Amino acid sequence: MSLYERDKLLLELIREKPRSYSELELLLRERGFLYSKRSIERRLPKLKLQGHPIVKLTKGTGTKRHVWKWQNRPTYESAEQDEEHITEDYQALAIALAERYWSITALPEREKSLSRLFEEAREQLSESESREARWYKKARAVEPSHWLKEPQLNKQVFDTIRIALLREEPIKISYKSHARDAPYKVSVTPLGIFFRGRVAYLITCDHDTKRIRNRPISRIVEATEIVSEPAILPEDFDIDNYIKAHAESITYGEPLRLKAIIFDSVEREIFDAHLGENQVITPYGTDERFKLLEVDVPYTLDVIQWLLARAAYLKVLSPSPFKYKFEEEIRRMYLNATSDKPSVPKQKNFT
Repeated sequence: MSLYERDKLLLELIREKPRSYSELELLLRERGFLYSKRSIERRLPKLKLQGHPIVKLTKGTGTKRHVWKWQNRPTYESAEQDEEHITEDYQALAIALAERYWSITALPEREKSLSRLFEEAREQLSESESREARWYKKARAVEPSHWLKEPQLNKQVFDTIRIALLREEPIKISYKSHARDAPYKVSVTPLGIFFRGRVAYLITCDHDTKRIRNRPISRIVEATEIVSEPAILPEDFDIDNYIKAHAESITYGEPLRLKAIIFDSVEREIFDAHLGENQVITPYGTDERFKLLEVDVPYTLDVIQWLLARAAYLKVLSPSPFKYKFEEEIRRMYLNATSDKPSVPKQKNFT
């Protein structure tokens, strides 16, 4: 059987119904062709990358059982629409990354028009082991809390980090905790990269402490491959959960129910774009310009900074521990604003 005939038979078998590697090996054998299970595992992803509409699924909760199925494509109305089909993972990556912005900026009547394409792109990337697919699984972008200028990255350092991340290999980095500090060396396994605005951060598992942390890549002055140590890849690490808990904002504790008196300028700002969940705004006192705000907010640096920036137009009422910290922060700001020489508190107020 020729190479073309073998691939054609593989695709025909999958098109009939979803097949596991073992089933495909047996069916090929029955048709007179000895082709090992391992060879089939290597061949099917390549056929997928060539543009054949097949996808790998995982069934079962115990030992993983992979099956390949045929992914029926809809009939398009024109040749231009037919170009929507994803034939390469780099195209799928571009489509998947565009999905978020499409959902925000698309015309309402067009918002769901590409849902099938977005779903196909995510599914293709989730089942592929290409460089693009691995990058999609390991790189994220989060909203910056304020405008951040893009730092200049050392290309050689960034390339070493990127390659190690994709290969899941350890590296030794020289890192500066502060621009004025001397760098220190540490062995790490890269787990992911996220971009806060234009600033890139590397998420790592440090080998000496087994701690997961993130560092600005601009402060990594050197990165080299490690051949003497194995990679450390925590089984429970998930990049999206990590970013939500550690990277999107500095978190000081559990969410809180904020109660505050707000001026009407603050009310207008958050009336439609709510400050948090379960937001309620009701009249307060006899002056109609003031309202009582109650809302569930995350206890983060972003929320604190937002409140401080509007402190002249609101008064925090509760919860009491947060109210006292907020008022203390305003006192410290006032002392610096009215003294000739600024001072730095010995202890942080929000921790």
